[in-house]
Amino acid sequence: MAFVVDSSAIVKLIVDEPNSQNFGNWLKNCKGELFVSEIAHTEVARAIARVDANLHRQLKTVLERFGTIRVSSQILAIAGVLAPTKLRTLDAIHLASCLILGDDLDGLVTYDDSQTEAAQQNGITVVAP
Repeated sequence: MAFVVDSSAIVKLIVDEPNSQNFGNWLKNCKGELFVSEIAHTEVARAIARVDANLHRQLKTVLERFGTIRVSSQILAIAGVLAPTKLRTLDAIHLASCLILGDDLDGLVTYDDSQTEAAQQNGITVVAP
């Protein structure tokens, strides 16, 4: 049992946003392995810096909860051919990081509507507690 958590969810652990508490509770009760794509480290850092530059101190601690899926040439190749073609590059890398887990993947945790649509189009279960 494994879940990939995208940047929109990770930000909720650092910045108080709608569903932050719901996601935090889900995370506490989750029995599966939790992963982030390597790009989430940079993507979240950029997002939280727009809110408050001092929040970066929390990022390392938050990310220690998750295994990291390295961006490999295989992931980049998968991301390059994912549907829909309007899918943004970083979103495609998140989805390819899910697909690389194969049958071990139980779902993608995301709060991004376009990411949700693309994940479902590619047969990935979406969780948005």
